[in-house]
Amino acid sequence: MTVRVNSLAWQDTTDQTNPIAPYVVNFQTDPVWEFTTLGSWQSQTVVPGGVTIDNSNGSASVLVQVGPTTTQVDPLSRLDVPLPARNTLVTIKSGGAYSIPIEFFVRNSVPNWGAVQNILAAATAAASMSGLISCLATGTDAIALSPINSNVSITTYNDYQAFIFQAAGSNATSTVTIAVAGLAALPVYNASGGALVPNTFAPNIVYIVAYDAALNGGGGGFQIVSQSKLNFPNPYVLKFYQPGLVPANLPLIFDQFDIPVTFPANFGTASSGASSHAASLVNATLSATFSVLKCPAASDPTVGGNWSSVGTVVFAAGGHSASFSTTGSASVSFAAGDYIQIQGPGTSDATLSYVSISLAGDR
Repeated sequence: MTVRVNSLAWQDTTDQTNPIAPYVVNFQTDPVWEFTTLGSWQSQTVVPGGVTIDNSNGSASVLVQVGPTTTQVDPLSRLDVPLPARNTLVTIKSGGAYSIPIEFFVRNSVPNWGAVQNILAAATAAASMSGLISCLATGTDAIALSPINSNVSITTYNDYQAFIFQAAGSNATSTVTIAVAGLAALPVYNASGGALVPNTFAPNIVYIVAYDAALNGGGGGFQIVSQSKLNFPNPYVLKFYQPGLVPANLPLIFDQFDIPVTFPANFGTASSGASSHAASLVNATLSATFSVLKCPAASDPTVGGNWSSVGTVVFAAGGHSASFSTTGSASVSFAAGDYIQIQGPGTSDATLSYVSISLAGDR
């Protein structure tokens, strides 16, 4: 609230040629009561419960009358004056006999500073308990989050409490943890509640994670609930079906990628939540290995030497499901234009037939 009073030309009537400069008064109860003047005295600053009058540069005393009480502020001094109550007449004038006073009413009640502080404290506490809390992140596999607002105090994790942050880098493992404000480091899960894969987090991408006490076997954890669209993983699934017996050394699938695709280590669960699968309607008699091959876009796919093995799909003897592996247990990336081939076993199995294989990655 501000009450403004028009500037008045104060002048000494005994010397009409040397008028005193005008005084402009601003009254502000929240948060500063300020008098700005070009005359002999200076300004005041509000503190809870009062105001400090600064006349340290003055050559004459200043009189401040609040209601019936008049306070004199001598030159070269400062004085604390109580804040006026509502509808109190305030008069300010110099100590000279010919000065013209400036008068105004306080139009609003002085704020209850203690109540305001309590309200702010309650709002801060509420923000700490729920809502979306902005944080700074450090670390990649052991991520530490610190609330950007220093007034937000996190003393415990609460269900569905959400934190937003920009990742500091890419995670190298699937066992990522997050610790907020020095609390316990808890595991992080993907949007489907499953384990992460390397590179789920990417540098400079914004993520939102929420605490869920039911995760981690009831020990609590964080689930990725959102991330910025930039670099947001979309599933890419490559499928094929071979009716009847599987021929030996036959390319069962041959394809060229028109967009970049990355398959997770050992063809596990992709960041998008999609998973690779393999099955057959008739069990294998012996172990049968299918090879996943890659040929760079710049190479000739018709030449056998340009193909390299990047993984396998193995049906165990007597089984109808398969295990997956990638070379070096690392993720496998295909650029736009690269070729992929899945080749059947070196020897045709006597019984393995009606085989379906799907490889899931992110694009």
